[in-house]
Amino acid sequence: MKRINLSIFFIFTLFTLSAWNIRQISNNEGLSNSAVLSIYQDSEGLMWFGTCDGLNMFDGSNVQLYKSSDKNNLSGNLIEDMLENENGVLWLQTNYGINRIEMQSKIVNYYSYFIGKTFLRKTKDNYMLILKDDNVLYYYHSSTDQINKTPLPDVKFADLHTCLVDANNRLKLFFRNGMVKTYALQLDAKGVLSLQYKGGMQLHGPVLYGFTEDNSYYYVDALFNFYEYDTTRQTNKFIRNIKDLLLTKGDISSVIRYKNDYFIGFKTNGVVRLIHRQQRAGKYDMEVLPVNSGVFCIYKDHFQDVIWIGTDGQGVFLLYDSPYVIKSYPFNNILYKIEKPVRSLIIDRENTLWVGTKGDGILKVPRFDYTALSGKKTEHIRAGQSALSNNSVYAFAESSRKVLWIGHEDGIDYYSYSNRSINRLKLEYKGKTLKYIHSICEVNDTTLWLASVGMGIIGARISGPEGRPVLTNVRQITLGEGKENFNHFFTNYADGEHTILYGNRGHGLCRLNTKTYEVSSQLFGNDASNQLLNDVFSIFKDKKGNIWCGTSFGLVKYVPATQKIKVFNEQKGFPNNTIHGILEDPENNLWLSTNQGLVRFDTKKEIIQAYGVQNGLKVTEFSDGAYYKDQHTGNLLFGGISGFVTVEATDYHPHAYTPDVVFNGLNIFGQEYNLFDFCETEHDQTVLNLNYNQNFFTLSYTANDYIDGNNYNYYYQLSGQNEQWIDNKNRKTVSFTNIAPQEYTLQVKYVNKITGYESPVYSMIINIRPPWYRSALAYTLYVLLVMSAIVLTVMFLIRKSKKKRQEALERIHQQHQVEVHESKLRFFTNIAHEFCTPLTLIYGPCNRILSYSASDRFVKENTRVIQRNAERLNTLIQELIEFRRIETENRKPQIEEVPVSQLSYDIIRSFSEIMDSKGFRFEHQIQPDLVWNTDKSFIYTVVTNLLSNALKYTNYAGTIRMKAEVKNDRLEITISNTGKGIRKEDYDHVFDRYTILDNFENKEDKSIMRNGLGLAISYNLVKLLKGEIAIESELNINTSFIIRVPQNELTKHTESNYQLPPAIIPQESAGSLMELPEYPVSLNKQTIFIIDDDIEILWLICEIFKEQYNVVPFNTISSIDELLKNVYPDIIISDIMMSGMDGISIVKQIKANKPTSHIPLILISAKHDVEEQIKGVDAGAELYITKPFNIDFLKVTVSRLIKQKENLKDYFSSPLSAFDLLAGKKIHKEDKEFLEKVLMVINEHLKSKELSAAFIASELNTSTRQLYRKISELGETSLSDMIKECKLHVAKNLLLNTQMTIDEIAYNSGFSNRATFYNVFAAKYNTTPKEYRKKSLSDE
Repeated sequence: MKRINLSIFFIFTLFTLSAWNIRQISNNEGLSNSAVLSIYQDSEGLMWFGTCDGLNMFDGSNVQLYKSSDKNNLSGNLIEDMLENENGVLWLQTNYGINRIEMQSKIVNYYSYFIGKTFLRKTKDNYMLILKDDNVLYYYHSSTDQINKTPLPDVKFADLHTCLVDANNRLKLFFRNGMVKTYALQLDAKGVLSLQYKGGMQLHGPVLYGFTEDNSYYYVDALFNFYEYDTTRQTNKFIRNIKDLLLTKGDISSVIRYKNDYFIGFKTNGVVRLIHRQQRAGKYDMEVLPVNSGVFCIYKDHFQDVIWIGTDGQGVFLLYDSPYVIKSYPFNNILYKIEKPVRSLIIDRENTLWVGTKGDGILKVPRFDYTALSGKKTEHIRAGQSALSNNSVYAFAESSRKVLWIGHEDGIDYYSYSNRSINRLKLEYKGKTLKYIHSICEVNDTTLWLASVGMGIIGARISGPEGRPVLTNVRQITLGEGKENFNHFFTNYADGEHTILYGNRGHGLCRLNTKTYEVSSQLFGNDASNQLLNDVFSIFKDKKGNIWCGTSFGLVKYVPATQKIKVFNEQKGFPNNTIHGILEDPENNLWLSTNQGLVRFDTKKEIIQAYGVQNGLKVTEFSDGAYYKDQHTGNLLFGGISGFVTVEATDYHPHAYTPDVVFNGLNIFGQEYNLFDFCETEHDQTVLNLNYNQNFFTLSYTANDYIDGNNYNYYYQLSGQNEQWIDNKNRKTVSFTNIAPQEYTLQVKYVNKITGYESPVYSMIINIRPPWYRSALAYTLYVLLVMSAIVLTVMFLIRKSKKKRQEALERIHQQHQVEVHESKLRFFTNIAHEFCTPLTLIYGPCNRILSYSASDRFVKENTRVIQRNAERLNTLIQELIEFRRIETENRKPQIEEVPVSQLSYDIIRSFSEIMDSKGFRFEHQIQPDLVWNTDKSFIYTVVTNLLSNALKYTNYAGTIRMKAEVKNDRLEITISNTGKGIRKEDYDHVFDRYTILDNFENKEDKSIMRNGLGLAISYNLVKLLKGEIAIESELNINTSFIIRVPQNELTKHTESNYQLPPAIIPQESAGSLMELPEYPVSLNKQTIFIIDDDIEILWLICEIFKEQYNVVPFNTISSIDELLKNVYPDIIISDIMMSGMDGISIVKQIKANKPTSHIPLILISAKHDVEEQIKGVDAGAELYITKPFNIDFLKVTVSRLIKQKENLKDYFSSPLSAFDLLAGKKIHKEDKEFLEKVLMVINEHLKSKELSAAFIASELNTSTRQLYRKISELGETSLSDMIKECKLHVAKNLLLNTQMTIDEIAYNSGFSNRATFYNVFAAKYNTTPKEYRKKSLSDE
């Protein structure tokens, strides 16, 4: 194999310095310029960055360019120094002078005199001191709001290195020759500052570099010795000689002290940390921070353990302590061109890092040490250039045979530590090469178990000499009969000596028994809403035996002992649901790789900490299988789409930090404003004042935590509007809309999700001022002007009242129009309901005539005609009832191949007789063998309606024509008739439903005939078929309706049960009213009450039952007492929709009354809806029959209900009612309850070895002897036979309804061993369990 040994250099974005992390803030994060000259932190914790192009503010999340108003621009863009001398006032040294900024009001004062080198310092009294090259000390205090000056004699500014004001409020000047001069700052009663010289001291010779911080002066003398001079203690501490450092790094730009260490910034060459070693007093080691640019300034955070570094071209580096050090290694910063995602990682026994990619081979890094890769020898291994079989490498695993297993797209290779090369392995099963290896597990040094994405579970025995293994006894185990989608196994995990856990996509957690090779599955998601829980990509088992699975829908905690699962995902605070990898750190926290960063999960407290871009990660989208724990160091590695990251636990324990919430931004109607322009302070409380027309606004706030700020959860409450705390997640803005004028209190708090700390409540009063006409001044003016303006006011009120009345009338008119249209829409349902009653009167007499023996042939034939037409009318009525469903597209067309030619001829034949009788001439032209993809019932209804319409409007001896053909790729059916025609201006109203309904309502002729409703139905049906109906008409000559329907896609997996209704020719109706006869009453007959407000229906039902029962008709009733005042009937038949008391109310009242609740009731209604039927039965009715009904069915139903009532009466009158029938024997209820308890104990402890007569007796709190005696009294079956039968019953169900093996079924049904199960089962069913399952499945 050809080796490629190159030195590659990683440019880190996140570096590790012992227990430190670095985060970079550059122009990518919004910084106005990446050259940062100065850094300062104000009293509220906000960071200010002075750049070569303006001033920037950073709150931990966002960088904001400081925008002063047009009249208050900064005097220069180069911000060289910054200092806050009182809260909210920032002094800037720019290239064009000093600026004083009031940060809240953004008012800028210029002092252009101070151009060039100056020093800004402040006293303990908040006096601002300015030193310039004119031997004068300038000072400013807010009380005088002006700059004054006092002489500073004997000072040569060119020799001055720097200065500070110490803890004793003394000014100390440090000179290049090593001299230190001290001046006391004295203030008189008028605030005038004067200087009093207190003497000087000499340091160690000339000073090359000098810097101040707090009360310390850091300097380097001519011998390159580095010192710290403490001005408070007057001590001079030697640190170390840094000559070599200066020769290699160049000039120093800044120095700070952090705890016992020192950070030194160099103008052109990064930062060096001098680390104090406690075990060696006075000794400091040097550590180079990999900041690859010049450094302008270093700043120590006042609130957190953070160091800020301003660079020349790389923005700001944020260096902070952390319990975990996370480093990113993006591939875009290495010499090799690797563009594919990382899919596998491992650090082998030689401390070599192996990185497998999906498509770019392997990156090999020897002697990987986590801190730096610069200068390390690396190797890029690719297929074609080495023995590697495939460039998509998904898995690594170490072996006891001095090799490293490599799983890839084409199978498996290995790296031999003996000959330092990659070798290929043959992996075949039954002549087929096994591929797609995503996970490798070596067991007992002899067996490999592999996970394949597509080819299932693979096992192989490791043979051959050490260093040159051979795979034998290859075995392939698949699910779902080998189908690929059942066998996507992404990971495996050794769980004990004989168990391997596998993660499958779609089939959950699988458990392989390596002795029996049986696989069982544990599904976590059982429906479509959580099916993604069955996509298992990673597995980890903790010390408590809990199994953690990374899935597409979050992290699953599975407790095998209890079979319970718990899911943690975005709903619990995760940044993303997809969990690619799971690793455990030394504190037993789980680290999870997701599509949006890393998650540290405390399994005990269930606390979630997310790590993303804000934490400095440059690799945030991770990959399946790319996770590894270094067993030597405990460090964690995760691979992603553009590189990998490492996680290292440290000994650092951060102190508790609880920042205040600061309100800092205001947006009104989408426009940014300065919040403090609208604020004032009242009684130490901030008040935000807004006008009534500024009540759409957004407030911003922040809690400045530069380390864990992204793990804060904010809550807010607006007292006066909503007293509930609202979870605002990690958002730092809250918006309000249309807030009514009054005073509110906005309260904000946060919870640190890492520590669980809940902050105090921070509040701001929001005062929405009312409009001027609601102010106190306005009300005063109203009182003064009321007398003079009374007339105008009255006139105004009158006009206003008239306007309101007019608007009210208009609203009433509009509401009336809506109600009118809605009533028209209800017409279809109402008219269909009215049709059902006359239809019943057709069905009933027809059945009686046909069953009457004296009826002659003529009568019967005509009666059958009536019956057939009644059935046709019923079908049409159902279509009318569904008309609303058609309009609202609730009825969908069923598209099939329709023989249009045959259908047309069938329709023509149904109309031929009526056309002949009316003397019409009918012409047709049907294209032969015409077949079209459409809805058969829709076409039938449309053509029938249009022909019926033609019949209606054709003049005597006129002509009707029908034509069907395919034209322009559409089915075109034309129906024409001679007659008076249609005017063009009426074309739009022909199919309008409201016009049709108006015509129908205003028609005086009440005969049942077509009124244009068929046209509206036809129009909607054609629209559902994506077609159109056109009209062509010549007045008094001819009218044509043209239907054009395109080919529609056939409906899949649907068989239409729709039966075509025969053609319906409207007839004149001549119903008549009648009077009920007097029906005789016999004491020897049962009595039926019949209730219906339709006299004809009432007569029909009475006629049906008058021979067999006493019939008592009721045309209407007002109360139940009226109904039952004379006699209790044996059964009641009632309509539902009636005047007076309706049927549902009758049923409810009768069933609610105990003396009458036994009376059976039958409801009869024209409403066919299932909901109405459920409503009737739920009210207590025994039966719900729809109109029209079958007389024989009604008679049999009444007979059976009465018979059933009598049988129940006889039964409950006998002593048998105290017993139940069980297994053919009468058993008392108490004994039945006892037997049920016995069976319950057997069922609950079926698999228990303790199940016995003594155990059952103990569970039932009785003696074994008493138990046997009781069982013996109840039947011939013994207790042991009962247990055996229960076990066999469970076993039979498992055989027929599950895919369990015979051994699993034997165990789950409570048999102690396989042999016993086979013997007992064969004795019962005369066959083995396997044959019984096979025979039962074949019979099905």
